Amino acid sequence: MSTAHKFQLPTVFSGLRGITWANLPSEISAGITLAALIIPLNIGYAQVAGLPPVFGLYAGIIPLAIFAIFTSSPHVVGSPDAPISAIMGAMLIGFAPIGDPLRVQYALALAVMCGLLFFVFWLFRLAFLANFLSRAVLAGFITGLGIEVLTNQARRILGASHILDGSGLGSMAEQLHGAMATSVDTTGYFVELIVLFESIPHANLYAVAIGLGTFIVVRLMKKYAPKAPAALITLILMTVIVA
Repeated sequence: MSTAHKFQLPTVFSGLRGITWANLPSEISAGITLAALIIPLNIGYAQVAGLPPVFGLYAGIIPLAIFAIFTSSPHVVGSPDAPISAIMGAMLIGFAPIGDPLRVQYALALAVMCGLLFFVFWLFRLAFLANFLSRAVLAGFITGLGIEVLTNQARRILGASHILDGSGLGSMAEQLHGAMATSVDTTGYFVELIVLFESIPHANLYAVAIGLGTFIVVRLMKKYAPKAPAALITLILMTVIVA
């Protein structure tokens, strides 16, 4: 049995072979539409990872350019998503807090390491390992991730990430940890959830109005103007209002 295909290197620009002068305008239109979708999404993903919003723009330009060189499909797009952003943010907490300049350096190093790991998986055809993951595990992971992202974004919408000192959160964490008595430390999320509810009286009304207004505008545009880039238009509109 031949094994020569196992170490076949990728063909450069093979995904661009189907582009002709006849379909070039359609390809450009598709690229503009894609940019209108991923720009606001990547800005949000950067905040989920605890990075400055500008790195969301970088993640929507540099990886796509590299991906376009080596991909063999003109229909596949490589871009960050919510699970990757949340996992990266959770990993970076142990190395640098949000706002620390070193956090960006660690994030770049982590991205390069993940890219190399993906290359190794591609080189040795190890994608089949994903078939051994239980559907229950994947469903639980996605559900938990969605709850975590929703909690983080709700705190940002309230505009009150921290409540005043003397709230007793330290003793509350110890009580939760002792009551759960598990081998996995899950008290951090529950304390964070309690902080979220206790932050409601200290919420910034302007932040709440901007958050709810953004949600309403996006939903209305998707209902009455589904072909328009709702996320990008809403982002520009709210940026003008805040400025």
